[in-house]
Amino acid sequence: MTTLLIIIFFLLLPTLIIGFLAILEGRRKKQIKKALQEAIGQLVNKNELLIIEIDYFGHKAIGIDRNRKKLLFVTYYKGFVDQICIDLKTLVFCRVGKTKDEYSKDVKKVFIEVKNKGNTEVSRLVFYDRSSDPIDTKTSMIKMAEYWKTKINLHRRTVHFNYQFECVL
Repeated sequence: MTTLLIIIFFLLLPTLIIGFLAILEGRRKKQIKKALQEAIGQLVNKNELLIIEIDYFGHKAIGIDRNRKKLLFVTYYKGFVDQICIDLKTLVFCRVGKTKDEYSKDVKKVFIEVKNKGNTEVSRLVFYDRSSDPIDTKTSMIKMAEYWKTKINLHRRTVHFNYQFECVL
């Protein structure tokens, strides 16, 4: 009888631990998303924006206001939220960049580089960082960075675009 209880205990204990850790991870993800949403809400109120499209990925969020031509990028890292609001009308360039490990030639970071007129500094909007993001998200983050680069370059021009016919992949 005691052997049966010991076997049941050792089978039940890992299941309980895994369930408890899954609950904690779910709560942490909700807290991060809430912090990102609050930061975006602050940027929207401060700049009087109307965000049409927004993507949440990992500990980051990116959104765009088509009318005022503004891009929002918010990053959550170790309890701190970094907020960036970029004026698309003053962009000189926007491109996807990657840094690779010099030995393994594996991608370490995927980012979008943007530079505004009158600013000598190039800003990097990091989509994937090998040190903090899961490796299985690398290819999807490369595709997402390419998608947002195209969207940014489309909206930074002063041409009027008929959004009714916009194709989303």
